Amino acid sequence: MTSKSEKLWGMLGLAQRAGALRCGADPVLQQIRAGKAALVLMDSEASANTRKRAVNACAHYGVPLAELPAGLPGSAVGKPGVMLAAVQSGGFAEKLAELCINGAEQSETAPREE
Repeated sequence: MTSKSEKLWGMLGLAQRAGALRCGADPVLQQIRAGKAALVLMDSEASANTRKRAVNACAHYGVPLAELPAGLPGSAVGKPGVMLAAVQSGGFAEKLAELCINGAEQSETAPREE
């Protein structure tokens, strides 16, 4: 794991323990629709259906979407197989977005509404 991946891994674990992270496709989509998701993180091995649902929801609601290396979201929160995670507003979302952008691991960003 690279240094940037280790930082992402650590921040995701902290966010999970702090209750600022929701994992799984349905809970994440609910968070997006409720306007509570500040950032959505997707595993690079997510299925085509999960990927499509996440990209469409993020684009519609103006939530940034970042793609993480395979297995990182699940291993960071102790739940193997997690393909989507939503970070609630606050410091965790800001720091994770910064790490994704600076780590050149952000693949798709939904357009933001201003």
